Amino acid sequence: MTEPLRLLVPNPGAMTLAGTNTWILPGVNGSEAVVIDPGPDSFPHLDRVRAACPDGISEIWITHGHDDHVGGALRLAEWVGCPIRAYDPAISMTDALRDGERGQVGGDAVLCVTLPGHTRDSIGFIVFLHDGPVMFCGDTILGRGTTQISWPDGNLALYLATLDKMERLTEQYGIRRLMPGHGPIVTDPIARIRAYRAHRLQRLDQIRIAYRAGHTSVPALVDAVYGDLVGPTQKAAEQTVRAQLEYLELM
Repeated sequence: MTEPLRLLVPNPGAMTLAGTNTWILPGVNGSEAVVIDPGPDSFPHLDRVRAACPDGISEIWITHGHDDHVGGALRLAEWVGCPIRAYDPAISMTDALRDGERGQVGGDAVLCVTLPGHTRDSIGFIVFLHDGPVMFCGDTILGRGTTQISWPDGNLALYLATLDKMERLTEQYGIRRLMPGHGPIVTDPIARIRAYRAHRLQRLDQIRIAYRAGHTSVPALVDAVYGDLVGPTQKAAEQTVRAQLEYLELM
């Protein structure tokens, strides 16, 4: 396979960073490509995706069910006549993806790995490229900043276990890069995974301290721990705080 192609969805924002990353795994010798996360239902973007796959698309893979990743999947699937595959059977048009499932794209081996936490249906793909394995990880780890725990669908205990799993897989297979759903490629996987874990544990300590100080409501905890937020970032912080309270058994 040639190097995976990233097409940036023109949906920049506080939660999407520069935009959602649509990834294309090219075929070889005229074989069809695989598209990971076609993005929202944006005609111009989906048309770019289709044009970037001149030999066709064999399957569309979804890392998780948030609309900025999956919203345009059905339109693209209907255009090119291919199935959608996701861990969530409600999204898949054929067999749902499974943890440990193996396959090939463009002559390179692929391993599916569940990554629950950001959402319960999050799944990633380890692709064994000629210059070393890479992992497509959706919103589990971002190219910059940190991700939210999308409570009640997301779960912090699952997320921490997923970070441990990602570290084990990275060491086991020698994964060289993380290909996130937002932001630039991560070239230091182990360091980033450990930084994410440390950040989550630090936030838990901050929640404990703030709660004991009398900030027991979700809005009060958001203000005490995350600062003065508005709009989408405030909502994301509220969801993450609820996930933290659930983890600490304080709700």
